[in-house]
Amino acid sequence: MIGLSHIALNVTLCSAMTRRGPDTPIDVRVRLINRIDKPAYDHTFRITRGYADQRMIDFNAPFGVYGLVMSSKQFGCNGTDWLMILPDHDRTINETLVDGRPTVTHPTLMVGSLPASFSYANPTVALFDKSQACNTPVGDPLPLKTVVENDQNAFYVWMYPDASLAPHAPVVVTVQLTAADGENHYVRLKVPFPTPWRGFPETWEFNISENTIDGLSQEKTGTLLCPRIYETSAG
Repeated sequence: MIGLSHIALNVTLCSAMTRRGPDTPIDVRVRLINRIDKPAYDHTFRITRGYADQRMIDFNAPFGVYGLVMSSKQFGCNGTDWLMILPDHDRTINETLVDGRPTVTHPTLMVGSLPASFSYANPTVALFDKSQACNTPVGDPLPLKTVVENDQNAFYVWMYPDASLAPHAPVVVTVQLTAADGENHYVRLKVPFPTPWRGFPETWEFNISENTIDGLSQEKTGTLLCPRIYETSAG
């Protein structure tokens, strides 16, 4: 049976909340909405304003891809994001409540497991022009807005494409991994990016094992690596 993951949700309070006194009670509803628009989790938390602008909310959640929806009717504050939760992987998430309606974003998500002993690898995504060839030194990465979250045994990347990528399409997508000497490896992913928005984020899963790191240690850094042994699942 797939286990639950413990989520530590660090919420930055909206300005309507921060103007109140430290003993002010605040109700925050947290929902995880799945692909068929059904809540996999729905709970209202009672917290107090306190003396800081952030408050921690803890809960357990099942494996899956979700829209995170936060709301506080009493203050008219809301927040949204997109999450992929790995089974049995606890994580800390930083989110923000805003006054009124939040901006809804359309990211692509990449997640993967990573041994804690290789946290220095700092996995993220790097894009290159369509002319980038395998086994040749990489050029300058294309501009890409990303948010990266590294936890003890996993990593999570939000990717936000924009129109500047169009002249470079089809772009070359890579996982960028930092080697022990501080240089970078670039492993090509055979996935399309960006893709049309269909109401839910596209997701990639790229798990990194000790064998992955050992194998890359024998490869050149600063080069586009296109090995067949690395498989990426997309959904």
